[in-house]
Order: sequence, then structure tokens, then C-alpha cells
Amino acid sequence: MDGDVAALLEQVPGADGMGRKLSQLLLGFLATEVVPLAKRLAELAIDPTPLFACASGIVRLYADTLERPDHR
Repeated sequence: MDGDVAALLEQVPGADGMGRKLSQLLLGFLATEVVPLAKRLAELAIDPTPLFACASGIVRLYADTLERPDHR
């Protein structure tokens, strides 16, 4: 996972509220689901880069939505 994505998730979007809760849930999902799966893939000599690229894309979409909630 690139540093920009990790930094984004560690930021607090607003004082509290839905954005903060969503960030915490997404960070928890990455830590409990994506990273262990990537480690397992690496143990099997399978490149986990596509998994991280997909997860990064989802986080970037989430960030764009938070920045421009009315833009669709």
C-alpha cells in the first residue's frame, strides 16, 4: 500500500462523524483482510501488487468522494 493511501486513512476527516467512522472501518478492513491476504499470497510466491492496486483504487475513490461529496 503506498504511503499516500496510508496517510489519507490516518487523517481525521472532520472532527468526528460519519467520515471518521468510515475511515476507521476502512483502515481496519485493510489491516485485517487485505494485508494478511497479501502476506499469504507472497508466501505462495504470488505477487500481491494487483491486490494492493485494487485496494488503493478503492481508497482513492473514497477520498475523492469525501473531497467532493456532491460530484458524481
